[in-house]
Amino acid sequence: MRKVLSILMCMVLVLSTLTFVNISTNAETYGDFEYQILEDNTIEITGYNGSATELEIPSEIDGKTVTSIGYSAFRWNDSLSKVTIPNSVTNIGESAFNYCTSLLSVIIPKSITSISWGAFAHCISLTNITIPDSVTSIGSSAFFECTSLTNITIPDSVTSIGGSAFCDCKSLTNITVSKHITSIGGYAFSGTAYYYDKSNWENGILYIDNYLVDADKKFSGVCSIKDGTKVIADEVFYPCNSLTSVTIPNSVIVIGNDSFRECKLLTNITISDSVKSIGERAFSCCTSLASISVDVKNQNYCSVEGVLFNKNQTKLMCYPSGKTAGSYTIPDSVTNMDEAFSVSEFLKSIIIGNSITSIGDYAFSGCSSLTNITIPDSVTSICDSAFYVCDDLIIYGYTNSEAERYANDNGITFISIGV
Repeated sequence: MRKVLSILMCMVLVLSTLTFVNISTNAETYGDFEYQILEDNTIEITGYNGSATELEIPSEIDGKTVTSIGYSAFRWNDSLSKVTIPNSVTNIGESAFNYCTSLLSVIIPKSITSISWGAFAHCISLTNITIPDSVTSIGSSAFFECTSLTNITIPDSVTSIGGSAFCDCKSLTNITVSKHITSIGGYAFSGTAYYYDKSNWENGILYIDNYLVDADKKFSGVCSIKDGTKVIADEVFYPCNSLTSVTIPNSVIVIGNDSFRECKLLTNITISDSVKSIGERAFSCCTSLASISVDVKNQNYCSVEGVLFNKNQTKLMCYPSGKTAGSYTIPDSVTNMDEAFSVSEFLKSIIIGNSITSIGDYAFSGCSSLTNITIPDSVTSICDSAFYVCDDLIIYGYTNSEAERYANDNGITFISIGV
C-alpha cells in the first residue's frame, strides 16, 4: 500500500510540473528571473532561466519587495546547489523547487510561516535544510523523496505535518519533532531510514516521540497504544483488516483522519475525556463496529446510543457501520453529517432531521440495505454520489423539493409526504 501511494504521489508531482505553467499578463524579467507584480504591489518570482550553482534570490526588484516564490518557479533546475531566500519572502509556493536534483542546501528565512505542498520534493541531493522556528506547518509531500536528507529537526513552532511530507527520504535516520504537533498526515515518514529500522517499532507500531505515525497494516488482534502518546496520525491503521480491539490511552488528544478506517474486525472503541479532536472518517467502514463509547467528561464529543457526535450534537461524526438497528432518526440538532453513514449495511430506514440543509458526497454510500429515507424540505442540495450503491432506495419528501428533483434525476422512486 505504501509503495503504491508513493508511486501515485510521484506521478501527481510529475504531472503537476508538466501540465501547469505560470503565465501572467504582468510577467516581466530581471536578469535570469521571471516575475510578476502582485495586487499588493510586491513581487512574486515565477521562474528562473539561469545556470548558477549558488543563488541569492533578490529581496527587491525595481524598488518593489520580493515577497513570494511562485508555483514551480525553480522546478527541474539541475544546476542549483545552494539557494538563499531573503527575509522579505513570506511564501514559498507549491512545487517551488521540485526536482532541483543538484540542490544541496537551502537557507529558509524566519519570515516563512509555512512550507507548501511539494516545495522541495525530489531534491535528491539535498543533505541539509534548517526549518526556522517561524514555520507552523509543513505541507503534504514538502520533502517527498529527498533521498540524501539524513537529519531533520522540526521546531516547536510547527503544529501540522502534511501527508507524505518526508515520505521516501531513504537516508533520513534522525528525526526530532516539535512538542506541539496536533496534526500528522498519512505516510508522513514512511519509506525513511527511520521507518525501515526495526528497532524503532514497538509491537507493530511506529512512534516518533509521543506521536503514533504508522502501523503494520497486517496487525492482528488487540492493539494497546502506549501511554504518553498524544497524536494518532492520519491513516495509521487504514486498513488493518485483522485488528479486533484497540486501547487508546488517556494521553491521546488527537485521532487523525481515516485513522481506523476499514478496520473490518474492530468491534468497539472507547474515547477518553482527553481527546480534543477526531478527524474525518476516523472510524468509517468498520463493519464490525457496533458502538462507539465516549467518556461523559469529554468536553468535545459525546455518544448517544453508540453513535458519535460532537458535544452539542450539531455534527454527527460516525454512525457505526456494524450497528444492527434497522432504522435511525437523525436528531433535529444535527446540521452536519458528512460521510457518517458510509457502509452502514444494516440500516433499512432513515429519517433526516429538519436542520440538515445538504447531503454531501457518499453520505450514505454502501448502505446496501437502505430502502427508504425521509428527506425534509430544509435540504436544498444533494450530491450525485450521496446514495451510491443504495440500489433499492425509495425517497420520501415534499413535492417540488430538492429531494424530488434528486429522485427524478437519478431514476429513484419518489413518494410525496406533502406540499
